[in-house]
Amino acid sequence: MLAVHYYYRFRNSLDDVVTLMAMRGFYVSHQTVHNWTQTFVVELGLKLRERRYGQAGKKWHADATYIRVEGRWCYFYRAIDKEGHLVDVYLSDVRDQAAAEAFFEQAQNTTGVTPVQITTGKEVALYPAIENAFGTMI
Repeated sequence: MLAVHYYYRFRNSLDDVVTLMAMRGFYVSHQTVHNWTQTFVVELGLKLRERRYGQAGKKWHADATYIRVEGRWCYFYRAIDKEGHLVDVYLSDVRDQAAAEAFFEQAQNTTGVTPVQITTGKEVALYPAIENAFGTMI
């Protein structure tokens, strides 16, 4: 897990992780580190998501952007709370109200928190999605 942590947290190359592990007395190949990152990243992500339950604030900032993931363009929805902590993220092939609603429902299920205020950019689909997911906000 330490090798996976080094790779993702500090954005090190596989060779750098091998060197860091060797400094700690563990001798592994870069292919082994690659295999570990591919094997454990989903499990690690799910455990980190579980730890966010109940930890988000009640004031969120939500936005959507267009990113490339594994050679494919998709929409990336993200919400952070007032203190800058991650609420949740969501990838979608489309940028519409249904995708935004799915994102907000997922964020609420992940955190167990119903926000009292959500600040957004001028993304048109977010406003009706917020209303459908949470009702009228103050």
